[in-house]
Amino acid sequence: MKQIPFEETIELLARYQIPVVPSAVFNNKKEAQDFFSQMKQPAAMKIDAADIWHRTEIKGVFLDIECLTDFNQAWRQLKQIEGIRGVIIQEMRSGLELVLGVKRDIQFGPVVMFGLGGLLVEIMKDVSLRIVPIDLAEAKQMISEVKGYRLLTGFRGQPVVDQKKLAEIIVNLGCLATENPEIEEIDLNPVMATSRQIDVVDAKIWITSDEE
Repeated sequence: MKQIPFEETIELLARYQIPVVPSAVFNNKKEAQDFFSQMKQPAAMKIDAADIWHRTEIKGVFLDIECLTDFNQAWRQLKQIEGIRGVIIQEMRSGLELVLGVKRDIQFGPVVMFGLGGLLVEIMKDVSLRIVPIDLAEAKQMISEVKGYRLLTGFRGQPVVDQKKLAEIIVNLGCLATENPEIEEIDLNPVMATSRQIDVVDAKIWITSDEE
């Protein structure tokens, strides 16, 4: 498998109405500075590189960038990482962290996944799965199956997540995988959810390599 560039990833997600936080990828520092100066701050800066599963493990993520001094420091350190394809600059988001994904099973085809995001998905494995295609009713059922479901309903001050909108995104993700058979795996983590919006913050898509 090979991981497609971030710019191609967000373009593909947009075609299937899967919302991504405003983002852009740069190799030219001046263009990146201009984008940063005009965007809503604070910003996040991340590495776009092939064959990287977790950007944080290679110190490829800088958060809360609010001034050009922070920008320059982050740019310099990211550019030193081996295999870099570009620097991702995007608006920061807060909210409840969710995770969405797809993995292509040899026997059943694409399987879509939903769960709590961030470190919670790695520690708790609190996810639900469905073979695609699925409809809105199935997607809503997936959402309600996770153990942390109450977190989506305003529990302990968490935002009340728009479950209809979330279900639509899950259905669209399944359609994306079904209609693009070269896709082997999709990882959307985290997806930030509030009472007002749901946005993919980090996204990776792997496709079948030409060498396979």
